[in-house]
Amino acid sequence: VVSLSPTSDSSPEEILQYDAGWAALNKLIRSGHSFSGKERNCAFLNLGNGKYANVSSVTGLDLIDDGRGLAHCDWDWDGKPDFWISNRTGPRIHFLHNRMESSNNFIAIRLNGTKSNRDAIGARCEIIIGKDNPPLIKTLQGGSGFLSQSSKWLHFGIGKEETIDSLKVNWPGSSPESFTGLKANNFYIITEGNPAPSLFTPPATQAPLSGAKTAQGEPSQLSRIVVLNPPPMPEITYVDADGETASL
Repeated sequence: VVSLSPTSDSSPEEILQYDAGWAALNKLIRSGHSFSGKERNCAFLNLGNGKYANVSSVTGLDLIDDGRGLAHCDWDWDGKPDFWISNRTGPRIHFLHNRMESSNNFIAIRLNGTKSNRDAIGARCEIIIGKDNPPLIKTLQGGSGFLSQSSKWLHFGIGKEETIDSLKVNWPGSSPESFTGLKANNFYIITEGNPAPSLFTPPATQAPLSGAKTAQGEPSQLSRIVVLNPPPMPEITYVDADGETASL
């Protein structure tokens, strides 16, 4: 187990304990052990009643890889999110194609900011479907996991509904706006300040993907030594482009 990273207030004993934890973990990794202890990935289904069901095995997401990052996107534009998973060990990248059969509908939203930032990072979308249903809410994030960035398309599953009452966009640092006329199973581009949603037509074909085998390199006698306390660099004096003497 690796403890919390030391701070400027940490005692020498706490720093040594932290270093010892990393040393023990690195020893296990170099011996061929799993970084995550060969724990399978987990996936949970929101049941909508405050409870979640473990659907790891039935969805095929229970991989035993040393998973690190997870990003989602609709790779083939069929209205069903697909997943990209990055791993510490091979295979370094896993693409999980969503082939689940469903008769439910969706709406996908892409935001363009004008007064707010161009990518509308931080914007919150609320989809209203009927007065008796709670709003569907999603926030556009600029990083959705460890070393991961999901698609900036916001995907909403809307069940059997054919249309929505309205879409409310809370733009970051700007006034909220409402949009109407959106229909199911379409991709829309919403531009700040433009009341008319723009219908987006996905490409007819997508680049095919093919798996690749991970090449196993030959063992080497070389090793990398990480210096916990790097020595200070000597002061370097030089003349900059303006002819002035400067030091680094």
